Amino acid sequence: ESIGDYSTYILGVGATPAGIPCILYARDTGVGASVSVKVGKSSATDGTWVDAAGFPYTLSSGGGSQPTGGFILISGDYIYAFSGSGGSLSGKVYDGSSWGSSETAFSDGDQTYGAPSSSAILMGDGTAKVAYLGSDRAVRIASRAAAGTWSSVAVYDPGDVVYSIAITSDPSNNSAYVFYSLEAYDHIYYIKLSDGSWGSPVDWVSESVDGIMNSQYITSSPEIYSGRMSVFYQT
Repeated sequence: ESIGDYSTYILGVGATPAGIPCILYARDTGVGASVSVKVGKSSATDGTWVDAAGFPYTLSSGGGSQPTGGFILISGDYIYAFSGSGGSLSGKVYDGSSWGSSETAFSDGDQTYGAPSSSAILMGDGTAKVAYLGSDRAVRIASRAAAGTWSSVAVYDPGDVVYSIAITSDPSNNSAYVFYSLEAYDHIYYIKLSDGSWGSPVDWVSESVDGIMNSQYITSSPEIYSGRMSVFYQT
C-alpha cells in the first residue's frame, strides 16, 4: 500500500514462522475523523514487499483519535492485531482464512501517558498474553488461547506505583516473567507467573548511581533463549 500523503504510524511488527513479515499501522489523512488502523502482510520473503491476498486489512476506520499503543502477534496461521488509546486495547484475530469479530483485550488500563503501558508475547502453546498497567498502576496480565476468548486477569500489586512493564515467555515450561520498574526507585524487578500463580519478586537491576532514564520505557526479549532472558533500558 502506498504511503502517499498520509501520516503513518507503526504500532507493531511481526513475522510468520516462514519469515513472512506483517505490520500493524495507523494512517491519518489529517482531515476530520480520518484515522484507520490496518494490518499489512507480505507474500515475499526476499526483502521486497508484495501484498498478500486479502491484505492490507482494515481493522478500524473513521476514528478521530490516533492509537497510541498496540501489538501484533503471530502463531502459525493466527494473527493477533490490537490497538488503542486511553485505557483499552481492542482488535481482531485472523485464523488463517478469515478475521473474527472485534474484541477487547482489556479496558481497565492506566491512562497517565495517554495509552496503557503494555507488552505482549506468545506462549509456547500459542496463548497470547498481554501484560499491562491497570488503572491502579498494578501489573495485570490478560490471556487468550488461539481458539478461545480473553480470560480473567491475573493481578500482581508490588505495593508501590509501577512505572513500566515488559513480559518474556519461557518456552521450556510455558511460564512468563514480568519485568517492572517502580516510580520511586532506580531498580528493575522481575516476577514469574506459572499456572496462574505469582512467584516472589526479584530485584534484578540496580542503577542507583547512573539512574534509569525514562524508566517508563523498558522492554525485554520475547522469550528466553538458551536459558537467558534480557531486559533493555537506558541510563
